[in-house]
Amino acid sequence: MKRLAAVFLLAAGAASADNVLVNGGFASDVSGWTSPPDAFATWVASDATGSPTSGSAQVTSIAGQGGTITGLYQCVAAVPGTSYDFGARARVDAATGVTAFVMLSFFSGAGCAGTELSRSSSDSPPIGSWDLVGGKGATAPDGAASMRLLLAVQKAAAGGQATALFDDAYLNVPFVTAVIPASASIHGQNGSFFHTDVWLLNRSAANALTVTARFVCYFSQTCPRTTRPVVLAPRASLELPDAVGVFFGAPETAGAIELMWDPTVGNLTATSRTYTPSLPAPTFGTAVPALDASQARTRAVFLGLGNNGGDLTSGFRSNAGVYNATDAPVSVTFTLYGSDGVLRGSAVTLSLAAREPRQINDVFAAAGAGSVVATDAYLVVSSTSPVYPYVTVIDNKSGDSVFVPASDDEAP
Repeated sequence: MKRLAAVFLLAAGAASADNVLVNGGFASDVSGWTSPPDAFATWVASDATGSPTSGSAQVTSIAGQGGTITGLYQCVAAVPGTSYDFGARARVDAATGVTAFVMLSFFSGAGCAGTELSRSSSDSPPIGSWDLVGGKGATAPDGAASMRLLLAVQKAAAGGQATALFDDAYLNVPFVTAVIPASASIHGQNGSFFHTDVWLLNRSAANALTVTARFVCYFSQTCPRTTRPVVLAPRASLELPDAVGVFFGAPETAGAIELMWDPTVGNLTATSRTYTPSLPAPTFGTAVPALDASQARTRAVFLGLGNNGGDLTSGFRSNAGVYNATDAPVSVTFTLYGSDGVLRGSAVTLSLAAREPRQINDVFAAAGAGSVVATDAYLVVSSTSPVYPYVTVIDNKSGDSVFVPASDDEAP
């Protein structure tokens, strides 16, 4: 264990996006924020969530010209190509003529100097109540060096003053997530022990990278619903033998693994292998890659599926699975075709809960096509929202298997 301690650190905790703003909660003052000449801000004890130990920023526009957007802001560095979530709780008590919103602008120069390259704005809250307003996925354009989050107040009339309250301001870098859709730590018949080893690499040469790992087992099984952070030194790699059973503490289960990290710190390369039996005995199994968000699909096709008419002494059999990494239910349909493009059996539709993995063992039998003998069938997987589908084709004689990657498909 001492050898590994120099490479990584394990601790309890959960992944969340990092708020790059200072004093976004306005606990006791408005320090860290700046007002332009046509606005000013004061701290008030009215907290958006009613906390007696915190408050909010009262932002006042004194702009002489109607329609002027002004307010309270912070400027921080931006990374081109990175997407940011932003927002705040806001409240406007004026009956008419005053709006409050949050605006994120990207600039070509450091310190929010140079050219404003793009901007994104939130809606305004309803009059007389606190409301969370903001935006998601605002991407820094090429050439962006900095970004400004503005807690904006705009009044329709010239002259006079207009105020709004702001609290819990945030500017987050959403974590990147990679998914290993199939993993296990399960003992089976004839001495088999299918288990998954995982390898991680921090590609950054300058920064340590915190990777937060989460295992989600089949809903019919019981496993700890926790996350496990791993801190990788610059350019360090790490092997997690029997990751499901040992690292996640979930023996005799199977499911999906999520890996989350902050892309502004560094990037991760990950892969896995699921195999049986235990080393040093000869093993067989398949490598399952870590898939990024671009590989979540609503429609995919898998080539080269095999089936041997139910005879397991030779030929092949095929399993199909899917992981719903979203926070909402989804419907997924599996449809088998022969090489002639004709349907084999009937479609199989699964209803998956949020963050549910599922596998169909012997997809030919599940589709009612168990008597089919083929090595050139294909499977179309369609879903009501993006999911991570996969297929494994198993050699019935050797027990070895192949992970079949998804390919793009066109709806008829």
